[in-house]
Amino acid sequence: MFTRGEGAYIWDVDGNKYIDAVCAHGPVFLGHANPVVNAAAIASLHQASQFGGSIQAETELAELALSRLPFAQKLTLMTTGTEAVQLALRIAQTATGRDCIVKFDGHYHGWIDPVYVNIPGYDPQPPADLGIPGQYSPVDPDPAVNGATPPGNVVIARWNDLEHFRKLMADVGSTVAGIIMEPLLTGFGTFKPQQEFIEGMIDIAHEHGALVIFDEIVSGFRVAPGGAAELLGVSPDIAIYAKAVANGFPIAMVAGSEAAMACVTDGTVPAAGTYSGTPHCVEAAKATLGAIFEEGDAFYDHLEMIGARLKEGFERVGEELGLPISANQLGPLVQLFCGEGLDTESLSGVYASDRKMITAIMEEMIARGVYTTRKGLFFLNRAHTAQDIDDIARVFREAARAVSGR
Repeated sequence: MFTRGEGAYIWDVDGNKYIDAVCAHGPVFLGHANPVVNAAAIASLHQASQFGGSIQAETELAELALSRLPFAQKLTLMTTGTEAVQLALRIAQTATGRDCIVKFDGHYHGWIDPVYVNIPGYDPQPPADLGIPGQYSPVDPDPAVNGATPPGNVVIARWNDLEHFRKLMADVGSTVAGIIMEPLLTGFGTFKPQQEFIEGMIDIAHEHGALVIFDEIVSGFRVAPGGAAELLGVSPDIAIYAKAVANGFPIAMVAGSEAAMACVTDGTVPAAGTYSGTPHCVEAAKATLGAIFEEGDAFYDHLEMIGARLKEGFERVGEELGLPISANQLGPLVQLFCGEGLDTESLSGVYASDRKMITAIMEEMIARGVYTTRKGLFFLNRAHTAQDIDDIARVFREAARAVSGR
């Protein structure tokens, strides 16, 4: 149990200090208790907690975010990423007059139906068997909750397999409202898609009249000012943002093209929610994005530096101890793997990692003062220093030795 945080560190009820490499599973992006963000939120609380109507700060936040999202012209606010996913799906269904959603195996989009299916990234386990690469046959969605009824309007596709997607859309494309995906697979894996796949997938989706939805709840504003869309040089119709937006305050965004968002603008799809656009969360988001954009390239240069330094540190320890350690890194996101000859640019490859070994090492790291996730995904923030990264690598070495006996 934790009691407080400051910058890159957190303390538990016994007073033990940890380097925080979980960062609330992503939202704490500038560091704990950031004084600028907290001051903005507190000032808002002195005015009111809620209004039940629009506030000027919402417009200011939308303009700030849209200034870095050239594919989007409209933006609306929600409270959580899961709610934002639900709204994005509803927008796609209303805009197209269709019901079917294509979801990729291994991608996580929150815990709501109908997309709480085929999500090995949530609690790492092998992905579904979708048959031979390049070939297509229908796959029934596999609910993540035992006993749940599989949704009838969700079709499962294979990530990074353009021919599979092409054949799937030839089969069901006329019924598809939207294709939802993590453009950077951050639930588990942390790697880019093949450029040919992401570009071709968008083209094929549009040929069939379907909308492309990027779930950038993790990657948005984290890997680049314009998120994964900017990093990959592509444009979705709709994108969802949350975890890097307000430094831990609950807020999410759904952004999209003028055409895609028209059904929200005209009121056909209500972007409802009593707590959507909560004033102090909006002010926290304005302060967070303002700080990121004001620092500009230096902000992302620092995140890239510490991410690359941590990847290098992990792999160096693996070499020293004779352990088959590798890591994927996208900016401040670093994912650890253990195994010989892993193809860490494929879903099947990353799931071939010895996840029990990684979990055991992570537990040893927590006991030694580095707080991290059990699946070996490290979230870094702007407050982490090069010394923090070296300390994490040192603790990783101690933990790996304790687990492996080397």
